[in-house]
Amino acid sequence: MRHARLVVVGIAILVVAFISVSLLHAQHTPDGVVQMSDAASGNQTAQQASSLEEKPLVNHKAPDFTAQGFDGKRYALSDLKGKVVFLNFWASWCGPCREEQPQLNQLAQRYKEDVVFVGVNATFDDTLQGARTFLSAYQVPYLELYDLSGEIVQRKYQTFGYPGSFVIDKNGIIRAIYPGQASSSAYAAAIEQALQY
Repeated sequence: MRHARLVVVGIAILVVAFISVSLLHAQHTPDGVVQMSDAASGNQTAQQASSLEEKPLVNHKAPDFTAQGFDGKRYALSDLKGKVVFLNFWASWCGPCREEQPQLNQLAQRYKEDVVFVGVNATFDDTLQGARTFLSAYQVPYLELYDLSGEIVQRKYQTFGYPGSFVIDKNGIIRAIYPGQASSSAYAAAIEQALQY
């Protein structure tokens, strides 16, 4: 009995130590963007980690991809080079995604002359019908794509929770990463910064 308690206490200490190390490796920037160092990103399984590409980072090139749009056409991120891109990964069942969609619609309207908004539904973790219902209910005014395999969302952009957003400048360089929902003002600040490059 005493041995079992010692094992439980030992496991609890290890969990606290892991969380502490993860928090120490987190890098917070002034605009609220959180970036985790590779050592702290313990949310991947060994199988996921072995199939991932290099982790996307601020001030590094955005991974290119091609995906099917809900309009039936295929699109490549590289086709948008020369324009600032707001890239948002989402799922229809995600509460924070539903919560932030009206503000994304407003931002897309506000920056329609200068920024291309692109949504990518994590369809491998959702359904096409659920995604279509979401797009219709929120009257999303910008380009929406879907990822049936996880190739874009998980492998290339290593987004394992939703929403996840990336602000990419006209040269294809990531200027901000938001793992999770952020405020409209934080997104706007990142967009304004990206427009300066």
